[in-house]
Amino acid sequence: MKTSDIITFCFSNLIRSKLRTFLTICGIMLGTGSIVLTLGFSYTTTVNIEEAMKNSGDIKKIKVQKAEYKPKQQNSLLNSKSSEASEPDFGPALVKKLSTVPGVDFVFPRDSFYLWGDGVICFGDNFIWMDSILGLDFSKPENLNKAGFSVLPGGKFRKNAKGSKFKNVVVGCLFDYEFCNVKGKNWREFSNGSALWDFLKERKGKGVAPKPFVNIEKTNQMQLLIPNFSGRKQMKKILDKMFERIWNEGGQSYEDDEQDEKENNETVEIATVSKFSDVLGKKFNINITGMLDFDGFNPKIQNWEVLASIYDDWDKREFMTSVVVDLETLRELKDLLSEGEMDKAKSKKDKYAYKEIDVYARDWENVGGIVDVIQNQLNYRTSSLLGDIKEKQKQSAGLRAMLGALGVITVVVSALGIANMMFMSISERTREIGIMKVLGCKINTIRIMFLTEAGIVGLLGGILGVVGSWGVAKGLSKVVQIVSSAEFLEKARDNELFAKVSEGVNNFANMFNLIEGKDVIMLPFVLIWGGILFGTLVGLVSGFAPANRAVKISALSAIKSD
Repeated sequence: MKTSDIITFCFSNLIRSKLRTFLTICGIMLGTGSIVLTLGFSYTTTVNIEEAMKNSGDIKKIKVQKAEYKPKQQNSLLNSKSSEASEPDFGPALVKKLSTVPGVDFVFPRDSFYLWGDGVICFGDNFIWMDSILGLDFSKPENLNKAGFSVLPGGKFRKNAKGSKFKNVVVGCLFDYEFCNVKGKNWREFSNGSALWDFLKERKGKGVAPKPFVNIEKTNQMQLLIPNFSGRKQMKKILDKMFERIWNEGGQSYEDDEQDEKENNETVEIATVSKFSDVLGKKFNINITGMLDFDGFNPKIQNWEVLASIYDDWDKREFMTSVVVDLETLRELKDLLSEGEMDKAKSKKDKYAYKEIDVYARDWENVGGIVDVIQNQLNYRTSSLLGDIKEKQKQSAGLRAMLGALGVITVVVSALGIANMMFMSISERTREIGIMKVLGCKINTIRIMFLTEAGIVGLLGGILGVVGSWGVAKGLSKVVQIVSSAEFLEKARDNELFAKVSEGVNNFANMFNLIEGKDVIMLPFVLIWGGILFGTLVGLVSGFAPANRAVKISALSAIKSD
């Protein structure tokens, strides 16, 4: 028989049992589709993780937490005694230990304090700044760049000589917008931060930007004030009166100074002052040596649209208004603040500790080993982007395993369905098989005929399974795209159902590291062709036993069969 005759004969036999053929093809379609979706999901997760590793500068960063980790082994290779202390060491000694861990490129400690009520930067007599001062390690500029801190062209991170009356600082790009007008009669006159927020958030940085109160190029008029014990009381009285005027409220939340003096057995004469520049304490002249770079934003050229696109990034926004100094200078300033505290004895006892310590690996492949040493030998908890990604992998592994198991079960059931269909076909066509043998049809041709029938069923099931899985993948991507759109999010603000849908989709996207603009499940061509081939192979394998049974039927007994 010709190949075309065999194929025609097979299709006519399959059409003869339409319902049985249809149900069998549906089984193969479901099994193949499940397998393709599972593999596509795994492929997408892998691609997204690799993409995150390539695009993220933090993939090699490990954040050490100021909390004890339960060790798996008590003996520390680095002779750490942190587990014995009630308060884990988080200062220079720990940084030194972390630097010796194999695979570490560099350790990057950070410290900071918030000036509000404890100090100010004065611009003349009318404007004050009371935001965060951040301390970074200036000793190696290349490490600053690796950690994501760089300055605009012409700027430089400069260390300060200990005890110097001049303090070199680097400022955030919105440093000048954090100055407050001490003579303001209402909140808008006191601060123009809200006007800037509206400009960046609502107008996307288009149009004319609000002007800051001060000109930071006139650094000779700036002075950092860290008050002493008496000066802190003077400063509180000035702030109290200032906010009373701005808020039109009396007596805010400052402590009673007389009670403070009784508790500390001190009598302090507080001079009546009306200007911050007259407050008692240490005063340092400010020298701005550079401005932090945020995606190329430069206030001189006023490319505000660049800043508008990242203004909602709260991690970056913290540094937009900050002052940055070297760690030694920050420690000096904190010591001065401690001298101004009432509990001096406690201040001297406390060990110096950084706010944050980040460890950077030479390569992302070293991250796992470094985390193991920090947790199990130095007894500190850690967090890292790579760890978060692996955790998401574990979470998605359960779903992938469930889909895979469902696909395997469906394929097995479908294979049994094909075999059952072929056995029933053989029993119904026994006489037909006998006639073919009597007429001289080769045994191998009969085997090929039945295998071809099973293969066609598997092929059709594989094609439909791939088409169905492609439709599901595109449908999911479309749903995520719609739910993530600005229009849907706007509706979700007023609609509880839409809000729940939006939250569920966002959780799904975060759990599986979905990348915006890409399909939820990617199906490469290799997987598409593989799915079709898989369905065909399932059909052929399932039809092998029935085909062998068909060729073993005796011609005479087959002709006598009813």
